[in-house]
Amino acid sequence: MKVAVLVIGELRNSEFVKNLYDGCDVFVHTDKKYGEPFPAKYQYFDENQERIVDKLINRKNENFHRIIQWLRYHELLKNDLSEYDVVVKVRTDLHLFIDNFYDFLKDKTIEENTLYALKDFIWYGTCDTIMKTDFYYDIVFYLGMDDIELRPNKPTSKPLGHYVAYGLSTKGSYSIKRDNFQFGFGINLINFQIYQESTSGIAFDFGLGWDINQQIRFSFSGLNIGSINPMINESPELPRRIIGSLDYHPKKYSLFLAVESNQLVKEPILYSGFNSNYKNLIFGTTIMSNKDVNVLSGGIGFSFGIYSITYGFQWGNQHLGMPQIIDISIRLP
Repeated sequence: MKVAVLVIGELRNSEFVKNLYDGCDVFVHTDKKYGEPFPAKYQYFDENQERIVDKLINRKNENFHRIIQWLRYHELLKNDLSEYDVVVKVRTDLHLFIDNFYDFLKDKTIEENTLYALKDFIWYGTCDTIMKTDFYYDIVFYLGMDDIELRPNKPTSKPLGHYVAYGLSTKGSYSIKRDNFQFGFGINLINFQIYQESTSGIAFDFGLGWDINQQIRFSFSGLNIGSINPMINESPELPRRIIGSLDYHPKKYSLFLAVESNQLVKEPILYSGFNSNYKNLIFGTTIMSNKDVNVLSGGIGFSFGIYSITYGFQWGNQHLGMPQIIDISIRLP
């Protein structure tokens, strides 16, 4: 029996590992600050991946640790694990009542495409079972104004009436990854009122991502596929969108092309753009074009320590001026 052990994250309590991995081939994805306390093949995030991880850590999202773990496992699974009978997924800071993985597994019956769990963090079976984890979240948006008064042209002590305007959107989404494919699905419940008229509706989003190889990704998505009930005097429609894109992302830069079909625009919308970085400098630009409208947007940013400065602009042929933004951020520890 050949056993591969995949270790991710902080190498805490590694002094308790001792003979745990004897007889196994060990692959570790961690941070360089933890050193290399035991024999293994060590892997680390590159500069682009570290920037992604920094952004995830700074988000107010309770799942960012799990997302970073997925990124680490994704990198470890790029190793050729086809020759192994068993692939074990583990962390070093678990208190396990096992002296040695190999001795523990050698008398077990291993079935293909079967996922086993021990203390929530150990899996064994074929390596394609490791990434079968889903991610789900809810988002609720609300925007409203109340106590809107209707008054005549002449001053009065009391208004003729009061009105309300509000919009409520509740969204849930689900995504799952299988090998080089990622699938996503979302549902959006909509309810809003304008003065004395109200309506509700439902919209569905779906998406497909395909990593053709390590540098090329194809994506296809449909947004706002659904319907909304008519109002007394109006029949609102959801802005249905169909988007396809191709992304080329070697280590130092990223290029993309996309085409969009939008229900509110007769002609298709074309997008192209790139972004890159050099040391602490990040810059990029995007062009959006169709038969009637052409828009160029771009930006540049610089970060040093906890400080970052970014500048962005947008120019178009609609003769509406050129919006610009300067953002100065300080990230507190």
